[in-house]
Amino acid sequence: MLELIHLYLEKVQEVLEAFKQKYGEEFAVTEWRSKGIPRVGMFPKYGVSRYGFHGIGLFTKLNGIEVDFDFGPNGETNGFDGWRLFLFARNFPTQFRPFQDSDFVDLTLKSMAQQELVHRAKGSSLYFLR
Repeated sequence: MLELIHLYLEKVQEVLEAFKQKYGEEFAVTEWRSKGIPRVGMFPKYGVSRYGFHGIGLFTKLNGIEVDFDFGPNGETNGFDGWRLFLFARNFPTQFRPFQDSDFVDLTLKSMAQQELVHRAKGSSLYFLR
């Protein structure tokens, strides 16, 4: 599971870097409107064949890999939850075979929380590595 989490967080950072290359700076989810970034779109030059802002997050398809994440309560980009890890694992069905089952992902995250390997931010549904 740690390998999956680390790869997921690495891909989130790659998504953010693509947006930074395209729009010239970092931004929080609440800023995309004020920065004039369309809610949905693409910019293949930077590997993004599709993206869409939603609620407090962003879905992208970057270099063929689907990555969906929510910004944390303070704009963090290093959070994750079971559903998004499950969706991300579907990009790698052989490498992350056990995590093709969303219930297994949720149980594994709960176990990791009990072992204090991950924690939830106050007021958030996201987990963070300790």
